[in-house]
Amino acid sequence: MSNNRNIQDSAPQSMYGQPQVSFRPNDFSAVIWAHGYDIICEKAVRCPCQGNGDSPLPSCQNCHGSGYFYINPYRTKALITGLNRDTQYTHWAPELMGTAAITVRDQDKDYVSYFDRITVEDEYASFTEMVEARLMVGEEVAVFLSYAPIEVSAVYLFKASDEPLILLDKTTYEIVPDNPYCIRFEPGNVAEGDGVSVLYKHRVEYHIIDIPHEIRASLQTNKQTGAFEVIKMPIQAVGRRTHLIDVQRPNYDGSGIIYNDYDSNSH
Repeated sequence: MSNNRNIQDSAPQSMYGQPQVSFRPNDFSAVIWAHGYDIICEKAVRCPCQGNGDSPLPSCQNCHGSGYFYINPYRTKALITGLNRDTQYTHWAPELMGTAAITVRDQDKDYVSYFDRITVEDEYASFTEMVEARLMVGEEVAVFLSYAPIEVSAVYLFKASDEPLILLDKTTYEIVPDNPYCIRFEPGNVAEGDGVSVLYKHRVEYHIIDIPHEIRASLQTNKQTGAFEVIKMPIQAVGRRTHLIDVQRPNYDGSGIIYNDYDSNSH
């Protein structure tokens, strides 16, 4: 607050005779560490490639044309529970589709904020999407996916409404080594503008869309002074699967990825 403003303080509440119930934050943190998933947190930063325009540059190798780039991966643990799991006596809510409550220790709070990317290391999901093949840098035909595939199960090519789909042989495409979101096709198999359906496995990935319990604290009595002390509790955020969040979908037409991590200890 400004040093020039006069701020009035409210009268303190008397706690005389009131029983005190204190939480023990270490117990909560121990549960997270013992039963949580291994996750990678990446800070989301708005990409300056769009300048004063409304859209990011499709050729930007920093954000892949999505408008955000992600830095400084940090490994920790989190409790993850689905928000749409209890539907026996309640209406299923489409706005909760693909959302999860993500609880981390207070010491990890700096790594869980709006639009940050959370990747569950040891869990995978299957996903399918239809993408349009495009001409990439180097005159190669490729598609850009919402997730980095760890295994491509099938790729189908559409030719005509009265013809069967073409199941491409796995020898005709590959995941681009320096851009894991891209699948590149061998010449002569897929043309620019073709509709391609891809079924693949990827690591479970969320983006933080809300932090309903951003501030969690309790009070405990200092045994030496008798004064109340604030103790920090684990925080809880809401994450949504990457392909469902309301941000601009990747529109990348380049090749390669530029990482912009920095050493937070020396910066």
